[in-house]
Amino acid sequence: MDPDRRVILKRGLVAGSIMVSLCSTSKVWARWPAEVFDSSDVNQVLRELADGQAAVESDRILIDVPESVENAAIVPVRVTADLADVESISLLVNSNHSPLAANFRLGAGVRPQISTRLRLEQTGNITALVKSRDGYFVNAGQVLVRDFVCEPRKQKN
Repeated sequence: MDPDRRVILKRGLVAGSIMVSLCSTSKVWARWPAEVFDSSDVNQVLRELADGQAAVESDRILIDVPESVENAAIVPVRVTADLADVESISLLVNSNHSPLAANFRLGAGVRPQISTRLRLEQTGNITALVKSRDGYFVNAGQVLVRDFVCEPRKQKN
C-alpha cells in the first residue's frame, strides 16, 4: 500500500469520527432544558419537568431526609418509589436559587431508588418528582439548616 494513501485514509477516518461525534453531540445539546435550570420558581420547574401535567402528591414515594443539618453542603437524600415502571426521579430544592438539584433517568427493570447528597442554600423543602407509566407523582420532606457557630474558648485568669 502506498504511504500517501495510508495517510489519506487515516486522516479521513479521523475527520469522519470527529464529524460523527459533533453531530451526535449537537442532538444532545438540543434537548438541554434550559428553562428548567434558569427558573427560580419551583412550581414552574415542576410544570416543565411534568410536561405541563399536574403532579399528584403520593405517599408511595418515600423521601428520606434528615430533619436538621449543620452542614448544608452535604445533605443526604434517599428516594424510594413504590410505583410501576418508573422512568425518572427528579429532586428539587425550593430554597435554592436554581431549584432543580438532580434528575435521574432509570432504565426498564431498575429498582426505583436513588441516593445522593445535595447542597442547600438555607432551610427548605426537598421535593421528589417521579415519572412513571401512570403519570407524575410528588412528595416532599423539609430540612432545617442550623447555623453552627464555633465560639472561641475563654481564657482562664
